[in-house]
Parts: sequence; structure tokens; C-alpha cells
Amino acid sequence: LADQGINQTVNRTETRIGSLSENTLFYTKVRSINMGGPGPWSPAIAFSTMVDLSPQNLSVSHITPTECLVTWNRLPGTAVTTYELRFAPDKESWRAISNYPAQTFGLEKLLPDTAYRIQVRAKNPTGFGPWTDEAAFHTPPLPPLYAPKDLRAEEVTDISAKISWKPLEKVSGYRLSIGTDTDAGNRGVEVLTQTEFSLKGLIPEKSYFIKINAFNQTGDGPWSEIVLFSTRPTPPLSAPEGVAVLDVLPTSFILVWKPAQDAFSYEIGFGTGPRIDTAELKSVSTVSYTFAALQPETRYYIRVRKVNCGGSGPWSQMKSITTQAP
Repeated sequence: LADQGINQTVNRTETRIGSLSENTLFYTKVRSINMGGPGPWSPAIAFSTMVDLSPQNLSVSHITPTECLVTWNRLPGTAVTTYELRFAPDKESWRAISNYPAQTFGLEKLLPDTAYRIQVRAKNPTGFGPWTDEAAFHTPPLPPLYAPKDLRAEEVTDISAKISWKPLEKVSGYRLSIGTDTDAGNRGVEVLTQTEFSLKGLIPEKSYFIKINAFNQTGDGPWSEIVLFSTRPTPPLSAPEGVAVLDVLPTSFILVWKPAQDAFSYEIGFGTGPRIDTAELKSVSTVSYTFAALQPETRYYIRVRKVNCGGSGPWSQMKSITTQAP
């Protein structure tokens, strides 16, 4: 090195010489210097610089929650014998895999939903080359391990129902399967991101089966247990017929109407004002009702409607009646 004009003067017993040609034989020698001048040179020793063994195009693919495939390319013209690979979750210590002969490696037993970093270096008979730059990857989460809980049907009418369930963390969405079959599937599957769904277009007095699962970017979780619910009958579509007032007296009168097959009971709206929202409501199971203890010479307003398991029907046309004088 001295003969080629590469000289260094240092005040310590070691030094690093840079900018040397790779794969080249060099000789070096050393001498000491004091106030009187330099001493004799030591015998020269030989060393060879290494070939640049750095692997190229380090990449990570086929990433699953617990596995991935690491690949790289050998630098053309290099005599690589083996590789060393090291990897680790972010901010944790490296884990090394040494003496690996191929240019692909399948990492296993990784942690789901975890950020990793990885490097590779090559080795030949003279030693290791430098590490590659770090490659980063993130394992996806496992598919959901559990089904959503507390699946239920609420606010059930003759043609609709509100379906709800409890949310799960780290999921992309839910699949709600609906059917009239016991496997809850012959009406299709709704893909949802919220935790409730308004189910419409149902058939009155019909049994329905529902089940739900959650999914994320990796796959589907298990299905919940199947939940059964039944729609209500259709509410009465018409008002009672034949509504009439009989036997009007100073303090009483009788209200009558025709029986209806689509009614389990009846509801009467009664008051001294025409507004139904201020009326007193009376529930009866017969087709007549006697109003008593009324005020003489007072106008009363009356309506009646049918009621069944599906709800209430429309009100009859309002009637007004004035009690007689004493």
C-alpha cells in the first residue's frame, strides 16, 4: 500500500483503510515515528479484499398471519456458499438463521398482526458480506376466532324486524344469513359493517332463522348459533263496521259495532274533544260498550278500532253524541 502511495499517519495502534478495490490482493506494512524521525518498516503482510456479496432485491411475499416467503437474488459473478438471514418484530432483538444455501426461505411461527423487519447477507470462503437494507412487512391478523354474540330479532312486525348483535374488535364486517330453512340460508346473505340491520319484505305469521359471522382481511370466523323468530299477523286493515250509538240518556249511552274475524279485541277512543291524541282509550273484547256516569247535555266524541297480535287497525269514522237533559 505504501508503494502505491496510500499512506496514513495515526496515533493509535489500529486504523481502517477505505476505498480499496474489491477482490484484490494488497500488502501492508507499518513503522513507528518519533521526534528523531521514522524507524524501519515492518515486514509486509498480505490481505485480499472481499467481493461485494450483498444479496439483491430482498422481498417478502405470500404473507399469512403466521408465515411468509422471503426471496432475494445473488449478485452476478459472486461465489456465494451460504446465506444468513435475520428477522425480528419491530423494536425486538434479531433472530438469526445461518448457513442457508438457497435464495428463498419460508418463515414460520410468526405472530399475527405484527410488524417485522428482515435482512440477509451472503457468505463465501473468506467470510460474510454486508447485510442488505432492512425490508419491512406486517403479518395480517388471524380470522375472527369467535362469532358475534347476542344475535337477536327486535321490533318484529308482520313484514319486518330489526336484527342486532354485539360488535367484535378488529373485524372488517359481518355476514348475516337469513332463511325460512333451519340452516338460515335460503333467503341469502347480507354483508354489513354495522351491528344492526332492518330486515324487510317478510311474510306475516312466518318463522325465520338467522345466523351471523364476522370476517376480516384474512378470512371468515365461525357462524353463530341459529336464532329463530316469527313475524306477527298483519294488523287489521279496516275499521269496524256498523258503529252505532243506542239508548242515549242524560248520563249514559251504548256504543255497538259488528264483530270482525281479524280482531282479537277492540279499542275505543272517547272524550269531550275531537282530537284522538287527547281521548281516553278503553280496551274491550266484546262488540258493545256502555258509557256511564256521564254529564247531562254534554257532547262526546267516539271512535273504535280493531286490535290483533299484529297491532291496531285504523280508527272508525268519528261519531259525536250529546247526552240528554235530566
